[in-house]
Amino acid sequence: MMTAKEYMKQHERVVEKIRQIEIQIFDIEQTLGVKGINYDSQPHGSGISQVTESTATKLIELREVQRDLVDKLWTKRIEIERVIFMIKDATYAELLQRRYIRLQKWESIASDMKFDSRYIYKLHGKALIEADKIIRKINRT
Repeated sequence: MMTAKEYMKQHERVVEKIRQIEIQIFDIEQTLGVKGINYDSQPHGSGISQVTESTATKLIELREVQRDLVDKLWTKRIEIERVIFMIKDATYAELLQRRYIRLQKWESIASDMKFDSRYIYKLHGKALIEADKIIRKINRT
């Protein structure tokens, strides 16, 4: 069974996969969009090379993967938010929301919540213990 921290980090991992796919899609779109303009009057073929066709096919495949990952992201996000919502301590819930859903950095969380950085780490540990209890309870049912 995974720890509460591992459970919470699943959202971040899916977000990172989506980001990587988006970069690949952007690169392919740039490749497809960059075509030289031919000003001579000579006849030319269809203008679509095998490389372009395979690149376009790859783009379609990546967009399908992207859609699947976005669906997975929302499913995972809803699961994690459900756990966070069940935490009774509002400070713990806010901290976990900021860290694992909004993907904020520790310094930003501490500043926004008006806590010392060291205290945020301590709160985080306690929040994960509460989240772990809830996750275990959910898994038992």
